[in-house]
Amino acid sequence: WALQDLGRLGEAEVELRTALAIAGRAFAAGSPAFAGYQQALGSLLVKRGVYAEAEPLLLAAHDAQLAANGADDPRTKSAAGSLAGLYAAWGRPAEAARYRGM
Repeated sequence: WALQDLGRLGEAEVELRTALAIAGRAFAAGSPAFAGYQQALGSLLVKRGVYAEAEPLLLAAHDAQLAANGADDPRTKSAAGSLAGLYAAWGRPAEAARYRGM
């Protein structure tokens, strides 16, 4: 997050990819803990304009949070907000609307 705040998105991406790889060994795929790392990297990729790579990460993060915590949990709502942001930035307003306000 500090690297992102400094505008050093390339370096932040390297660190988040490393963190996701470590999390992949520590947590089960589809777990809420792993989903947090997927969401972090996906959100950074949205900032970098790498939408097609961000989409599967953010969808998986949302699905994991929804399955584990339900639709009203703040983590699920945050993941839905990340998806809405992705689709808005990508110029796909119908898909953004699907996740906005979840």
